[in-house]
Amino acid sequence: MNISDILSVSSFTWLWVLILLLVCLYYLKTVKPLHHWEQQGLKMAGRLLVLGDVVFGMSLCKDPYPEKLRQIYMDAGELRYIGYYEFLTPVLLIKSPDLIKQIFVKDAAKFGDRRIAFPDNFDEVFSKNLLYLKGQEWKDMRSFWNYVLSATKVAKLYPLMNETAVSFVNNFSGEENEVIEINLKECIRKYICSFASSIYFGVNHDSSTKEAETFYDSARNALSFIEAGQWKIIRYSLTLADTRLAKLCGFQSIMKKGAQSYFVEHVRRGMKREKDENHRDDLIGFVVERQREEISDSSEVYIKKNRSKLTEIEIAAQLCIFLFSSLDGLAATIGYIMYELAVNQDIQKKLRNEFAEICYDGVQPSYEDINNQQYLDMVISETMRKWPAAALVDRVCTVPYTIHPSSPDEQPLHLKVGDTIAASIYGLHHDPKYFPNPTKFDPERFSEENRDKINPSHTNLGALEPKAVMEENYLS
Repeated sequence: MNISDILSVSSFTWLWVLILLLVCLYYLKTVKPLHHWEQQGLKMAGRLLVLGDVVFGMSLCKDPYPEKLRQIYMDAGELRYIGYYEFLTPVLLIKSPDLIKQIFVKDAAKFGDRRIAFPDNFDEVFSKNLLYLKGQEWKDMRSFWNYVLSATKVAKLYPLMNETAVSFVNNFSGEENEVIEINLKECIRKYICSFASSIYFGVNHDSSTKEAETFYDSARNALSFIEAGQWKIIRYSLTLADTRLAKLCGFQSIMKKGAQSYFVEHVRRGMKREKDENHRDDLIGFVVERQREEISDSSEVYIKKNRSKLTEIEIAAQLCIFLFSSLDGLAATIGYIMYELAVNQDIQKKLRNEFAEICYDGVQPSYEDINNQQYLDMVISETMRKWPAAALVDRVCTVPYTIHPSSPDEQPLHLKVGDTIAASIYGLHHDPKYFPNPTKFDPERFSEENRDKINPSHTNLGALEPKAVMEENYLS
């Protein structure tokens, strides 16, 4: 056998080795994950063509994503949980409210991370917000913002809230019988931007001004992947499939650099305003107040020493996530309230009559007046039940965890580090077992007489999570 024969055999052998390696890689990355739950004997509900996470995820399903989750929820039947796949990611959907409470509240420390679609520290600003922080860093930051968004502080924001609302309504003043056609979604989002610019960033301007339009455009186009276009969607989908491809696909950050500079500059101006002793009761003003406080409680020395000072970027990061969450979830909630009031005239009339008791002769209602509006609270609660802003909440297991059986039919389920668990808010809210005739908009479900019949864990899964308590306190 000559040298050429040896080289030929060697090349042929290496080709087969390469093919074998590719087959093994395909099995490990594509086939094996799709048998993750079956190996533990779980009932399966199929696969959703969803890439990424619940914050920046992209659904390729024919049916709406919340409805697909409701179908999986119902497929579980009487089981406490069921497995499914979001593209190649195994997800354990928890159906039992008691088990949801156990995992998301009592054992929350063991599920401390979220699924994220981008690498750590991928974005100088966005990676500093509470959605992306982990461990002690998240705990310290949350403690700081819990103070800033306490009930007492939120009450102080009411004059700014009321001022923004009055300005918004005045934009529609005209002849009494004049019909005005508007793009409701666009209108609500502009209102929220006026609200956010004043309360979050300390910039007070009318929603019809050029400055307001600049703020709105900056907020609406802040995210790198927001533009339409087939190639953009393909690149974004690849990024969600494997976060290591983010920069290769052209995404240098989650927020565009121009938007980062714009919002950080607003924070810088607000900090300078407070430094010049020109205090304003907005979030930046509250942040500076917190940073000026002396350490007085020895039980909080660690937190106060480590999180009593935030950088401008850290402040901007949290204010931006408030802004983007408002433009998404809060805008949707307001829109659905207006929709339900439009199609349910009797409910609208009852709500208007309640407001007539506190709004008369040009007198603006106080913060206490609004908080005491029982029927308003019922309408908001029913809207959030029927149209939850988030379809599900999810977490990633950070330590080995076992779900112990609650009946002879169950086996212990062992979760590994990195396993994803989720709870379908939409599914639970549309379960006839807990809410009869769930598609009907009925605020009376939350009346004083009926409220005690509803388990809190059935109506607000977001509030069950320690990570969401702060946002819930503020947005409610």
